[in-house]
Amino acid sequence: MKSQEGITYTEAGVDTEKEEITLKRLLSHVGKTLTFRKDIGSDKLGIGYFANVIEVGQGIGLAVATDGVGTKIIIAQMMVK
Repeated sequence: MKSQEGITYTEAGVDTEKEEITLKRLLSHVGKTLTFRKDIGSDKLGIGYFANVIEVGQGIGLAVATDGVGTKIIIAQMMVK
């Protein structure tokens, strides 16, 4: 994926092929741990979403999310100008 300035994920140091392999391995291990949780610590949406909610008890959830490097590269390039 190229930004308007022409930098790719690879040029930014991201190996998308290795990232996909690593993510699949990680998710296979994480998925195994979800079967043990019934209340506190259980996820509400399952694996595969941009964000999720983790049960922390008494009907209260903690929203969690992760993000990639894509927009950060564009912002960094804009800050240089």
